[in-house]
Amino acid sequence: MKIDNKKAQMVLSLFSSEGIDSFFIEKNDYPYSVDQSILADLSARLLCQEIKNVLLVGPTGSGKTGLIRYFANYIDISSHPILSELKILCINVPSILSGSEYRGSFEKKVSLILDQCQQYSNLVLFFDEAHGMRFTNFKEGIGLMDILKPRMISSNLKVVLATTDREVRHLEHDQAFMRRVHKIELGSLPKNQVQIIAQEHYSRLLRKYKSTFPNMDYISELDFDKIINEHQTLHEIIDRIDFELSKRALNDNIK
Repeated sequence: MKIDNKKAQMVLSLFSSEGIDSFFIEKNDYPYSVDQSILADLSARLLCQEIKNVLLVGPTGSGKTGLIRYFANYIDISSHPILSELKILCINVPSILSGSEYRGSFEKKVSLILDQCQQYSNLVLFFDEAHGMRFTNFKEGIGLMDILKPRMISSNLKVVLATTDREVRHLEHDQAFMRRVHKIELGSLPKNQVQIIAQEHYSRLLRKYKSTFPNMDYISELDFDKIINEHQTLHEIIDRIDFELSKRALNDNIK
C-alpha cells in the first residue's frame, strides 16, 4: 500500500502532538546546493530491496538536514516512477520522549507510530540528531534503536538517519544496528558554497520580510560579508541573517 497526501494528513493528525513533521505536505523553497553524486547515492540506497536505510554522517554544518529538505523537493518533481512517489516524514524523538511519563509509554508510542507508518511502501522516516536514540532506554525498558532494528529489515519501512561525525559513535556501538544501514559520509561545505547558499537564504528571507515590511532596509554588502566571516556553520549564518533582517523590520515598523 502507498501513502498519498490525504493519508499522510491522517498520520500527521494522529501523531502531530508526538513530534511528527512533514517534509512534503507543504512545499518549501529551502535553498541548498548538493553534490549530484550524493543525491544519486541516496536515491539508489532507498530503492534497494534488502537494506533500504541510510545513515548520513558529517561535521556540524555539513548540510545533512538541508540535503533531506532538498531531496523532498527533488522527488516531488522527479519523473522516476518510484522516487516520485516517496514521501518523507520527520520524527522528532525528543518530542516523543517528553510526553512519556512512565516506563513503557515511550515504547508503546513509538511502536504505534511505526506500526502505522510501515503499512506504506513509499514512506521514508527521517530521524535527525539520530545519536539521541542511544539515550532513549528507560530503566528495564528498551530504546528506539532496539524497536527499530527488526522493522528495518522486515517491513516496507525506509529510514534515513543523520548524525555528526563525532556523535556517530553512539550508534556504532551497536553493530547489528549499523548492519541495517548504508552509511553516506558528507564533508564540510566549502566556504564558497556556503556563501552561495547563504545568499540564496538571504533572498528567501528578505522576500518574506518585505511582504510585510516593504520599506525595511537591506543588509549591506559589508554587513553580509561580516556575517559570513564571523560565523562558522551555514546554520549559524542563516540564523544571523534572519536576526539582522528582523532588526531592520523592527526599525521599519517604528518609523
